[in-house]
Amino acid sequence: MRDLTDGWHKTDLSGGGGGDVSGCESASYTSIGVKAKAGRDFQYAQVPTFITEEVMSFGTREAARRDFSKGVRQFSACTDFTIDGKTFTIKRLSVGGYADQVAAFRILGSVATAAGDVPMSLFLVVTRWGRQQVMVLTTVGGRVTSTVLASNKRSTVQISRAATGKVASVLGR
Repeated sequence: MRDLTDGWHKTDLSGGGGGDVSGCESASYTSIGVKAKAGRDFQYAQVPTFITEEVMSFGTREAARRDFSKGVRQFSACTDFTIDGKTFTIKRLSVGGYADQVAAFRILGSVATAAGDVPMSLFLVVTRWGRQQVMVLTTVGGRVTSTVLASNKRSTVQISRAATGKVASVLGR
């Protein structure tokens, strides 16, 4: 995969996460046809907000389309899951179309820390542009108002639009 910009790095194709996870087992699957992955993480604004961007490049548009559709279908069927004993809820969101395929989700839950449970608000936007998939995940730690939630959703979509545009111009379809 050609270099996207500073801060991007190739990532392990095997994927995988950590912690004791239960629920949404049907959403666990292995992507087939991925040729390369790259990602980057950064802090956003001055509140505890973190952005993770990931690009997956597939061998063909059809492989990317199948993978996107399968992942979105399985994730959409899930309403909650548990990580390390903490329940997270998932809600599919509506966002405008700016790629071949677009899906967005809001995930709410909490994580245990030494100081006690900390609420977590996450927004996930996944797009497909030709052979490329772009995933943008915004994570906010701490209590937030509905106004902040709405603002974070808008910001995640804006960052996803920019990332998808960059992928389209650098990597093509």
